[in-house]
Amino acid sequence: MPLSSSRNRRILWIVLLFSLIPGTILSAGGQSEDWSGSSEIKIDKIDQFRVIISPLNDDRFFDSPPEDSEILILSQLFAGLVCINPETLQVEPALVASWSVLKEGAVYRFHLDDSSWSDGSSVKAEDLRLSFIHMLESGGAAAPGGSYVSRFIFNAEAYLRGEASDVDLGIRVLPGNVLELEFNRAYPFALNLLSHYSFFLYPQEFYDLGTIDLEALSGIKTSGDYTLDVNDEKAFVLLPTAPDLPGPDNILLIEAETAQEGLSFYLDDKADWLAPGGLPLMSLQDLEYRYDFNNSPGYMSYFYVLNHKRTPLNDPEFRRMLRQSLDTETLISDLLRSGQIPSHSLVPPMMYRDQDLSSQVFHALDTEEQMIPEEPNLEPLIMIYPAETGHRLLAEAMISQWEEAGFRINGHPLEALDFVVARTRGDYHLAFGGWMATYNDPLDFLSLFLSQEKRWGSVYESLFFDQKIIQAESGVGGFDRRTLLREAEEILVKETAFIPLFFDGTPHLIDLRKWKGVPLSFPGYASSFQFLHH
Repeated sequence: MPLSSSRNRRILWIVLLFSLIPGTILSAGGQSEDWSGSSEIKIDKIDQFRVIISPLNDDRFFDSPPEDSEILILSQLFAGLVCINPETLQVEPALVASWSVLKEGAVYRFHLDDSSWSDGSSVKAEDLRLSFIHMLESGGAAAPGGSYVSRFIFNAEAYLRGEASDVDLGIRVLPGNVLELEFNRAYPFALNLLSHYSFFLYPQEFYDLGTIDLEALSGIKTSGDYTLDVNDEKAFVLLPTAPDLPGPDNILLIEAETAQEGLSFYLDDKADWLAPGGLPLMSLQDLEYRYDFNNSPGYMSYFYVLNHKRTPLNDPEFRRMLRQSLDTETLISDLLRSGQIPSHSLVPPMMYRDQDLSSQVFHALDTEEQMIPEEPNLEPLIMIYPAETGHRLLAEAMISQWEEAGFRINGHPLEALDFVVARTRGDYHLAFGGWMATYNDPLDFLSLFLSQEKRWGSVYESLFFDQKIIQAESGVGGFDRRTLLREAEEILVKETAFIPLFFDGTPHLIDLRKWKGVPLSFPGYASSFQFLHH
């Protein structure tokens, strides 16, 4: 079955979020260290690992961002220059032996290793250059989610406009099988970007497919750890491209017609992993106490922004009272019931690489002594939100809680375009501000609150916050970048620049006492099964 067959129903949610993508990109950049060498993986050999690939749930409270099934498959068949280890969350080499950093982090030079395509032919730097150009020209249409090539590579947008040729692109082949990439500025998180699927090495026939279909993918050569084949039972299996590859000897892909059927397969011990996106949400409350039920914050943050320039929200104590009067756990358990996780911060914890610590820090900041207003605000607060059913029902439940606490709120559900216009103009006291990660770094969320970021509609301004972000991106002073970004987020939380509600969850079933190194679940990112071990 085509893995992308259910994408259309999510267009409204994606259009709404991406219509708010910030236009401001910091000009400062930091340096990354050169890297040479590789990490040694020592694991027990696994005969087979069985994964259930289920369709998207139709009973979601909100329309969902794209699921990871497609990315999971692509990440097994095709490799990039680097990858992310799912246990350490660190970047490791994939198709390269080493790399060096030039021009203060704006240029990376990759020395390829002796990797081969699945047909035995050697991987050349020219192969990667052509693959990236194909991805650029397709606009990401060849793979789900869009292309980072056009967004981050030097002269890519000029090339698409016909104002530059391929020799002007920041994608160059140097002697000695070396690939040089030049970004449109120095990005401290450049290596994270390069682990995204749009920087994978794909053959020409992949771009000719026009769809991500298992049957079609089983007939082309691959650059990753696995090839796709069909076994004697007519089931799709991933087979390693090298006999000494760490990880399972084969991965059986079990296609379930419905989420409920996928759950039944798992409960009948016909699978080892019911991956994120495959659980029937109506069963979550029955499953969440199982030893093999797992749920961690995903990559979408749902929050409301506050207009600090309008009375009474210019009073920090009033903003704190408003935030503390919401019971998000009740909203999730009584209304949403879709695996969401209460949040006390803006950035999904996984982006800091130490999600337990980050959660503790922001939970402490957000659970100070609760205050109750002595008298209701004289003029009702204007609260705007999308008119889509899920957003509307949640907003109405929030308003009900606030009114019980003594606040006066007037809710205004707006169609997508009207909502964007109203929020951009600042015609609100409270406005929906949910954000879905567009790249794997805290800056993707924090940049929404920079003082010069006006197109998004935020009216928040803080010199101290801006300075933390600039310092983190410039690398000046030798401070740890992620520490600075976390400190910047602490400023937002302490000043109640927004009201955090929840992160989307990634509920799935797998016995983590038995399995380690399970592939990541993140937008555009999924690790190879070669990291999987007991």
